[in-house]
Amino acid sequence: MKRAYLEKAFVRYHDDLPMSDSAFTVVKGLRAHGVPVESFTDFETIRDKITPETFVHGWVRDVLHALDQMGKPRPSFSTLPEGATEVLGRETTKTTLGYVRNTDSLWPVFIKPIEHKVFTGYVVRGFSDFLTTSHLPDSTPIYMQPEVTFISEYRCFVHWDRVVAIRHYHGDCEVFPDMTAVSAIQNTILRRQYMPVAYSLDIGILPDGKNVLVEMNDSFALGSYGLSWGLYLPLVHDRWTELVTDPNVWGNHMLDLYLAREITFHELQTRLLGIVYSDKFKDERIDHAYLIWCEYTSCVDCEESWFRWQLMKRLEPNPVPL
Repeated sequence: MKRAYLEKAFVRYHDDLPMSDSAFTVVKGLRAHGVPVESFTDFETIRDKITPETFVHGWVRDVLHALDQMGKPRPSFSTLPEGATEVLGRETTKTTLGYVRNTDSLWPVFIKPIEHKVFTGYVVRGFSDFLTTSHLPDSTPIYMQPEVTFISEYRCFVHWDRVVAIRHYHGDCEVFPDMTAVSAIQNTILRRQYMPVAYSLDIGILPDGKNVLVEMNDSFALGSYGLSWGLYLPLVHDRWTELVTDPNVWGNHMLDLYLAREITFHELQTRLLGIVYSDKFKDERIDHAYLIWCEYTSCVDCEESWFRWQLMKRLEPNPVPL
């Protein structure tokens, strides 16, 4: 797949080596593509060098600081879909850490932060379990769920809405997810909210065999879990590009990928609409694509080939008939 040009990449190192297996994987991929890699151990040493063309890989805070430095909005990505009890398989309630601390009748109960990576989710069974979060104020917003037992858990890596890899991370590795159920979970989420170009779905299998969503994760803060660089680098780099690129430029990039048959109509559709409805949208080429999309959806007997041909006629100088 076509990738945006990178001048350089900054990768966090520790003791003269990439800081993690994920960083090793990224470095290997970048070097295979001929992208210069500069190591850093202190973010302040690279702060003034960061541009949209200088990919940053490190701790979550490194990426967030890089976005802040460029004046780009931080990703607002919920790890749990709002109101999607059917895919979670259990009730999910928004509350505060203080409420759970002071209501022992709720225990045992699973808690996790609403804000990304404030702490790792865990089950509260007694007061001593709060030691790991004792530094956080009572007002810390959290999700609360009843305790459940998963016999197996897998991470599904999703790129352009396609599951490109699956990795086991907990429980019985011989109990595999039902991919039909995973697809249904993904489609339910996509109908409810905008999803980034790359993310993960953690799937848990209950004792009765039901597949449910454990959580979702944005790929800007996603470990490799042993993926090869050929799978992992496109995940994290495409998400970086989506985060740092002007919406109009990103939208045009997606149109080019679609016309080159590198992404499907479905993969284009929701993200293009998300750009059209954003307050930064001003691009006439994308506006043409949106108008064609409206016409396409109003004709129940239209084929996708018709949509592609209309796009090519309007957006390409010398379109070649399909």
